[in-house]
Amino acid sequence: MRFAILLAAIVISAGAGCASVAIYVEHDPTANFNDLTRYSWLEEPSMGNPPTAENPILDARVRAIVEEVLASRGYEKATDGRPDFLVGYSAAVENALQGVTIDRYYGYTQATYLTRTRSARDYPRQTMSRQTVVYEYQQGSLILDISTPLPGRLIWRGFARAAIEPDETQEQRDTRLRQAVSKLLEQFPPR
Repeated sequence: MRFAILLAAIVISAGAGCASVAIYVEHDPTANFNDLTRYSWLEEPSMGNPPTAENPILDARVRAIVEEVLASRGYEKATDGRPDFLVGYSAAVENALQGVTIDRYYGYTQATYLTRTRSARDYPRQTMSRQTVVYEYQQGSLILDISTPLPGRLIWRGFARAAIEPDETQEQRDTRLRQAVSKLLEQFPPR
């Protein structure tokens, strides 16, 4: 019973660990990022048809948060149709698996035990069991693209990925989305 409680606690804490946002950014090393100050949105999604295309509420939230973070970093939305760069994004929700393995042996490993006692016959073999638990959760991904206006060449791409917490409120989801966008744009322009 004690092991089941420990296992449940570890699985719950591992699930909570998934709540952090994983970030990956890449860029074109030949691109000049020095003169980028004004942006516009790409009319078409950057990659395929994101789920936000069918959800105008989510699309508006993503765009508002990206615009808020860009403005806080000194970028201006071009209203005259002459931007220095274009912003596009794609979002997806997918199922993911997380595995947790727990070694039930409390104390020394067999090698340590043998070193200390010089005898294998007294080693408590029944304690060498392991248990692995795999659980499924939903994971959200956001891909943010920066490209040149003409000829429309991709010069920067950021990926953010995090577990979706089903019990979060709208405010908590917006906070996590803002956190993801902020972490991504901390690396724009590349240094």
